[in-house]
Amino acid sequence: MLSKITLANGNGEDIVLHEDTNASRRLVAEATGLIETPERRESRRVRPQAHGSINESRYQEGSLITLSGEVWSTVNIEAALEELRKIKQVCQESLDNEGALLKWTEGVAGLKLQKMVKLDSGIDPVLKEAAAFIPYHVQFFAEDPRAYSQTLESKESSVGLTGVASEPEWANMGITGKIKQVCIDSGHIYWIDGERSWIGRAAIGGGTVEREWIKTETPPQALAIDASHIYWGQEAGGTGKVGRAAIGGTGVEQSWLKTNKGTGNVPCAITVTATRVYWATITTGDTVIGWSNFAGTEINTSFLKAKGKPLALTNDGTYLYYGQDGSVGRVELNGKEQRDEYVSTGSASSVNGLAVNASFIYWLSEAGNAVGRAPLGGGESRTRFVSLSSAESVGPSGLAINTEHIYWGAGAFISRSKELAGGGPVGAPVVVKSNGARPTPIVFTIKPGSAALVNPVIVRASDGASITFLGEVAPGETWIVDTNLHTVKANNGESRIQFIYAPATNWRSFEAKPGVSETYELAASSANGAKLLATWRDAY
Repeated sequence: MLSKITLANGNGEDIVLHEDTNASRRLVAEATGLIETPERRESRRVRPQAHGSINESRYQEGSLITLSGEVWSTVNIEAALEELRKIKQVCQESLDNEGALLKWTEGVAGLKLQKMVKLDSGIDPVLKEAAAFIPYHVQFFAEDPRAYSQTLESKESSVGLTGVASEPEWANMGITGKIKQVCIDSGHIYWIDGERSWIGRAAIGGGTVEREWIKTETPPQALAIDASHIYWGQEAGGTGKVGRAAIGGTGVEQSWLKTNKGTGNVPCAITVTATRVYWATITTGDTVIGWSNFAGTEINTSFLKAKGKPLALTNDGTYLYYGQDGSVGRVELNGKEQRDEYVSTGSASSVNGLAVNASFIYWLSEAGNAVGRAPLGGGESRTRFVSLSSAESVGPSGLAINTEHIYWGAGAFISRSKELAGGGPVGAPVVVKSNGARPTPIVFTIKPGSAALVNPVIVRASDGASITFLGEVAPGETWIVDTNLHTVKANNGESRIQFIYAPATNWRSFEAKPGVSETYELAASSANGAKLLATWRDAY
């Protein structure tokens, strides 16, 4: 049986309902609803203040707890009634105070558990003449049927968040449209103006910006370079085309290559190898990658079918890499060993930027607030290798690298990472392991350091699941993120839910599974020694 049952009053004091001692005058003979948990149900709602929806997976509608108790006195009936009134008062206060904490202990040395409950039906005492013994029945409702440990577990990151991830708005290209694609060589950075029929360039070290460096027939959609030429995808005259020009901007060939035999779909991504040009085209029902030799005498318009929208292509001379919804695919240049999910990007959105060097593949997701990185030979991926600022998170596009930096388009600006080798902020990991029998929600506390923490993201390392914010945590302010209640509050009690970036947030993912160790990391676009605290109670 249970050795002790208490219910907290309005002052937080634990009032005894049952205690298995010889001196106790309050006992519970029977208790139901303290063990079993019903199955989950699924629901989803749209948040009006943000894009996307929130998965509100919950257990079924709570549980009922019934206690059959008794009080008595060795003195007289008045003393027994006084005992009963104390129990009745604390039960009533569970309604007045929006719930009360019911605690119990299994046996003498068993689990100590608790639930938040409200009174569901009143106490019905049975009074007998000349007896100082009063039995009663009381029923409570618990919204969450799980029972939680009375012991609070907590883990705080031992190392503060360090490093600076990016230089947002590194260079203003002076355009009214939005930069759509980015390429780079040793001397210049090149881009597409998403609203104009031209390609721009600027010296990589700063200097003159040539916004209308190459005029195109129609607004180009894709861009690539090699040592001798620059290539772009466009649609003109009802036909998809690849145009090209010498790397110095001369010898413009607007219709150098027709890519899709008059279907009218523009190449949305291009990459160039030593012998071929590859392009991706989105047609009705299919996403197709094609290729041609430079002479145009060999052409394959349906080399590869891919899932999702491959808005980015790149290659390393051996493999072709293509961005998709939620993954980066890879295939040998001859078409063998196709793997549509070579790397998981940690986001369901399309990849609209890819770059590769001798060691790593880098990607930029369309949803947009991070650059990811994975080793080419396999190994641990970092889905948030570089975190982007809030301005960059609204539709960044294109990705290019050199030996020092990663570059991407952000509106009318080019942004870049501070460094290439180390990547964005590191540190602030915590390991959570629940020893209970049911999944348990986690409460995270984000603690900034000496300066504002920009766009914090809580990431689960195993699969990239995240709780993502677009906003700043001010110095001296902490944010408490309750994954069970789906709330975000500052330490002064004010809500910060308006900073949630819904498309990149899945609340249910952050329930700790029984017996499984998971590492959670704090990332941000500006780091300052911030730390992450995780707290939870084992659930049964």
